[in-house]
Amino acid sequence: MDNAARSSGVGGGGPPVTRAKGQPSLGPQGRREELPVAGPQGGGETTPSSCLGNREATGFLATQNNDQQGMPSVAPVVYVGKRHVRREYLPFSYQDKKELCKMQKQFGRSSEIFKGMMKATFNSNEMVPSDIKDLFRCLLTPSEYDLWEGLWKKALKTVLQEIQQTPDAQDSDHNDITHDHLCGEGDLSSANEQIRLLSKSVLDKICNAAEKTFYQIPSPEIKTSYVNIKQFPSENFLQFVDRLKSQVERQVQDPVVQAELIKEMAQRNANETCRRIILSLPLDPSPSLAQMIEACTTRAELFSAPERNPGLTHPKPVAAAAPGARRQPMSSDQLQHIICHRCKRPGHFAKACPENQKPKSKNQKN
Repeated sequence: MDNAARSSGVGGGGPPVTRAKGQPSLGPQGRREELPVAGPQGGGETTPSSCLGNREATGFLATQNNDQQGMPSVAPVVYVGKRHVRREYLPFSYQDKKELCKMQKQFGRSSEIFKGMMKATFNSNEMVPSDIKDLFRCLLTPSEYDLWEGLWKKALKTVLQEIQQTPDAQDSDHNDITHDHLCGEGDLSSANEQIRLLSKSVLDKICNAAEKTFYQIPSPEIKTSYVNIKQFPSENFLQFVDRLKSQVERQVQDPVVQAELIKEMAQRNANETCRRIILSLPLDPSPSLAQMIEACTTRAELFSAPERNPGLTHPKPVAAAAPGARRQPMSSDQLQHIICHRCKRPGHFAKACPENQKPKSKNQKN
């Protein structure tokens, strides 16, 4: 302690009281007045030492020593839930909502980037029904939100039937969980009550139902059926499956049916190269979707049709149209990659096909 700080007994024999740094000042009557004494924790409570007696000083110091326990603190609200597990409620941040709205506008609701961000958001936050409603009010238009809320509440009826068959059928107050629990309505509209009464597993099921319902809302950016989604000749098979999966999940509700449809349509609507690769896979057992993706990704170059090579079948128009330019003759190795469209044999173009000479010879005889 600073040398300027002094200690003296209070009330003729009480415990020492620490005085504030500085010289005492004289009051209007010429009496010595001490400066206020700050508590050891800096809590802001002060008292003049000259006004304390022996008993009061003892109580004052005891209060200051326990000041850390008595001071209010700013922290998230913590509840003791079922089985005395401490749980805290942290509202879903405005910044996260803003980021999701920005990504939806930039990439689209059906993009894999936005879907991945949505999945990560739900997995990293313990969201209650109040948070879920606030989030989708930001992501949807008023009419879309009304549609989403109706579908979500309908899906929660199925979730409620599943919960009733589990140990989570009762809340932390040992009351049966109802549909209002899951929707956050009635007496359970408060977020504090929702986090206190519902377990994490129940909240996760509520979030999963909300997310699945969100992707069922019609989107203006996609207006085609999954049956009409076909792989482009130059499109990667993985990108094609992503487009197909997005539409199937939007139009079909059953997860088992979704998986079967994606696998069937991926094989049926694949381009010629990928279809040949899939047909080359073993039939017993039938290949899974992951095996088809792996095969088409790694073997596409080997199975690609030669006539689709733009460097061989379609010479650059600039070189062909250049005045005075002469096309370089093709080597024998390059000719082996050329497939005639007329006779389906390698080594020449359809213009130079030997089959072209047969009709002419007949006409000449006639």
